[in-house]
Amino acid sequence: MPSASRATVTSSALSPRRLRNLSDVDRRMRLLEISVDGKLPRGSFVKAALHVGCHARMISRLWDQARASIAAGSAVADTSAKMKGNCGPKVKRQPSEIDAAIKAVAHHDRQTLRSTAFHSKIPKTIIIRHMAKEKTLKGRSNRVKPLLTEDNKKARLKFAFNFLRSGLCGSHFFENIKFYVYEDETVALRAVKSKRFITKVMFLAAVARPRHDAHRNRHFDGKIGIWAFVELTVALRKSKNRPKGAIVTTPQSVDGVVYNHIIMNKVVPAIQERFPKGGRPGGIFVQ
Repeated sequence: MPSASRATVTSSALSPRRLRNLSDVDRRMRLLEISVDGKLPRGSFVKAALHVGCHARMISRLWDQARASIAAGSAVADTSAKMKGNCGPKVKRQPSEIDAAIKAVAHHDRQTLRSTAFHSKIPKTIIIRHMAKEKTLKGRSNRVKPLLTEDNKKARLKFAFNFLRSGLCGSHFFENIKFYVYEDETVALRAVKSKRFITKVMFLAAVARPRHDAHRNRHFDGKIGIWAFVELTVALRKSKNRPKGAIVTTPQSVDGVVYNHIIMNKVVPAIQERFPKGGRPGGIFVQ
């Protein structure tokens, strides 16, 4: 009849609350520790189960699996778990099937995961897990590029030819687009300590619908003009760029009075000068 201490060890080793899955490293190391010349002493299964916190039958099956692999001619005992691929929900879609379904969706329908899942008929959660596991499907952004016609491309090329100059050796080079000054002139210093100090100016632009000007017999492009909300003030302090009392251009605070002043003194005269005569018999509306 087994002793009380033996019964206590067996019951604690077989307690279901301490069962856990062993890693492949734990399996191999425990078998190497308890084996002596390829054999196990009496009570090794229970002691090993008590040490790792699993059932004694698990150690017994692991030992039988290792002996069977050695008998089959394997150089190293096979102690790997059989749970991989045999537990959990079965995979309904292979990675290749998911890739094929997503690639069949047009790019403009793949802007969001929700749209991609709707058009590919694959749940969004599966797509997220597929992206984390396969690392082949990733989000990318692209910048908007100008949609140029053939006439636009020719116009750009013609504009670039204006800056093409001939060198002494017969080669051509592009002329740098810079300031044109005389030898006795210096370019004004323009420097700021921070990008926050860059001057910001508000502009008012007036445009209209392009149309044919029958009075001038030419095409009206619709451009009335553009004006900056600035004012000329006297510099209150001197700096390295100008002396005290110099006239400087500063941004203007825009309110109702300033806006009405530029409408009446800038926009209206420009409309009277540039707008086609008789273009709007019912009047011109400034929005």
